[in-house]
Amino acid sequence: MLTLEHIYYSQAGNDLLSDISFRLHKGHIVGLLGVNGAGKSTTLKIVAGLLHPDRGTVTRQAGLSIGYVPEVPPLIPTWTARRFLHHACVLHGLPKKHHAEAVARVVELCDLALIELKACATLSKGNQQRLAIAQALLHQPDLLILDEPTSGLDPRQIRQFRELLQRLKADCGIIFSSHIMQEIAALCDSAIVLHEGKHIGDIDLSARDQRLLIEFAQPVSPADFADLPAWRAGEACQHEFFVDEPAEKNAVLVYCLDKQLPISRLVGIEDLAERQFLNLIHREADHAA
Repeated sequence: MLTLEHIYYSQAGNDLLSDISFRLHKGHIVGLLGVNGAGKSTTLKIVAGLLHPDRGTVTRQAGLSIGYVPEVPPLIPTWTARRFLHHACVLHGLPKKHHAEAVARVVELCDLALIELKACATLSKGNQQRLAIAQALLHQPDLLILDEPTSGLDPRQIRQFRELLQRLKADCGIIFSSHIMQEIAALCDSAIVLHEGKHIGDIDLSARDQRLLIEFAQPVSPADFADLPAWRAGEACQHEFFVDEPAEKNAVLVYCLDKQLPISRLVGIEDLAERQFLNLIHREADHAA
């Protein structure tokens, strides 16, 4: 669907991106993860075709349609949300006879029924963000690009956003940027780690439901897990288990309790991803030194 190969980009003599390469496939959600200034927004603008790299190649599938939501929603303050969406239909090239249907579909998808007659300037930041996401979905794009999409959303809206992306991923590829590990870990199949304009590594999140990491209060022996189908030793008192079905995680916990193994805590996917992220950052810093 989309391939970036050895992308370099600079502005005013400053190198913003250096040797960025990755691929995105239909049905996958990829996260760009990094601290502020890592190059996430610049990378997304190149993916969207809004910026052109100094060097490197961007290959898009023939006829690829793109929906793009920048970090600051480009709303027209005096227009109602509904008028803005109808105007976006024109910008996306939708035939006029399909405007009403497209607007009704995204209003339902993004839960905008209570605000569609309100002026954009009067909307909360969270509702402005949802409206911006809705306009990007009007033409049912093949590729959805989201820059810090959960900014300004409250917990209920974040949950709705996650559910929306899970529904959309079957029909498109999705790439979004965030500096919030929880969002990346909860939604993405993989994360691309950017640091100071460089692609320094990837984090595989595709097996989140099959991984269980248990931290024990004291070291335990591999022999204690002889009857379990799969396990491997982690760091110190941590052990990671791989299961075929998420429900099997409960069976592993029951097994540990029956064996009276002293469980200290369960380590979540966010902790695992954060550890990998920090290791990549530290490795890059050591390499630069």
